[in-house]
Amino acid sequence: MAEQYLISREIVEEHYSRMMHIRKYYPFFKLAEGTLLQFKDGKYADLDMGYITMAVLRFFIEENNFKEKDVTYEELEDFLDEIYRRDFDLNLSYEEEHELSTYIFDKIKNDGKPFSFSFFDPVMHVKRKMRIRLIEGRMDGDTVYYSITTDGLEFYLDTKELQDESTISIEQLLLEKMIRSRNFKGGAEVVRRINNEVKKLQIQKNEVLGILSRNVFEGIKISEQFMKKTVRWFDEEQKLFEKNIELIRMALSKARDDEMAGDYNSQYFKAFEQIFSLDKELKRALNKHRELLEACIDMQKTADDLVAKAKIRSLRTAFDFEKMCGSFMKQDRTDKFESFVLPLLKPNINKSFGVKMIDELLSFKPQKDDVSEKIVEQLTEEYIFDDEIEEGRIQNNFYCFLHCLFDMLLDKDKFTVEEYMDYLKTCYNDSITKSGDLYIFLVHLCQKSNYDLSCIADNKDTFLEGVMAEYLQNYNDKYAAISFSVEVFSDVIIYLDEGMEITSFNIIKKKG
Repeated sequence: MAEQYLISREIVEEHYSRMMHIRKYYPFFKLAEGTLLQFKDGKYADLDMGYITMAVLRFFIEENNFKEKDVTYEELEDFLDEIYRRDFDLNLSYEEEHELSTYIFDKIKNDGKPFSFSFFDPVMHVKRKMRIRLIEGRMDGDTVYYSITTDGLEFYLDTKELQDESTISIEQLLLEKMIRSRNFKGGAEVVRRINNEVKKLQIQKNEVLGILSRNVFEGIKISEQFMKKTVRWFDEEQKLFEKNIELIRMALSKARDDEMAGDYNSQYFKAFEQIFSLDKELKRALNKHRELLEACIDMQKTADDLVAKAKIRSLRTAFDFEKMCGSFMKQDRTDKFESFVLPLLKPNINKSFGVKMIDELLSFKPQKDDVSEKIVEQLTEEYIFDDEIEEGRIQNNFYCFLHCLFDMLLDKDKFTVEEYMDYLKTCYNDSITKSGDLYIFLVHLCQKSNYDLSCIADNKDTFLEGVMAEYLQNYNDKYAAISFSVEVFSDVIIYLDEGMEITSFNIIKKKG
């Protein structure tokens, strides 16, 4: 029964952490499976989308982390064009290459939205939703710059370490991204990995010293390899440590400023304890790293001394015991024979355990001031991301626009966009025409000329059709038999309040 309980406990309590670990692999397999089969009737199906995805991530790591610069779409497109020609012998025209690269990059960044999937949390008995991005973008003036996310960087490093770079440096770059994105809890996990790497190097250093003590010349070879692999990265690693400590110091300062200002809802103030803990962990890791550097320098000095002694010993090909014995006799120092005799005697390898020691063990009492360590369970916090709030608002507004659109189609066979906007004002208020989501909705609506709600669940070609299908499934299916077309008049402009203007179009219900 106890064994069965332990198994059940492991399954239930560790499921969430396992899902958090494997979530970073989800986008890759979603992209690799059949992504290019849907494009141009499978014209480029021979291209390996998995390989292209990994190549793009490596390109971003090189540009973002090693060269410390963001990437424009034009630079990425040149990189992809080189892959088509070099790896797939595919020579495309500029229009074909541009169209294919745009499609592939849109898929990798998931049209600007995070990849998401749901799973069951057996502890809380609720369904949770995971969100992962591989690439993120930012506007600077009129240009969009792209960079790899922490999830994308972690995924690539999990598949295979970058052998040409220091593992500690790579983890430090990942830590920097997490601090800048205010993921302080994830940063603590990265620091633990850095500590493990430092500990691994310390163990390797001790192994090298052990080999040096047994075989100097073999140890020198291994020592040179270790120093060449490890020490050459110390300067860069120290700079990254200091850079991340400065970022944490700025985050602590921001949290204290928010506390003084009474802004208790700020992300920095809420994460104050996590920032403070991360600061302590990183400083501890920095001290261990410095200790490792000092130990490596001492090891190099020890190796040099051993080599010098080995060279001196190698010059003496023989030892005259008779001459040395005569020298001791002249000095009347028989005690010096000890250094010659003891190595020749058999060492005493038999050990015994005294009976009195058993009594001491049984009567041993621990100190009263020993206090056991109190383990505080860390609770996982749920965060609501800014883009989740935006997506919820847009979806709710689109549902309102669709409800009014479908109601008018039930009553009328044809109406203009002006009549539709007047109906929206009647249902809500005049300020609805000032909503930016309304004009985004109209742009999406005009992407296609024909809509059939009866089969829209199976054929969702556009983003708006996906929203329509969700609306019909979740709220109301009385509109399921409607089909309509959009007739756009590109040469007719409608002028609205505050200098705004839109292209005129009509909505026409089909009779079936």
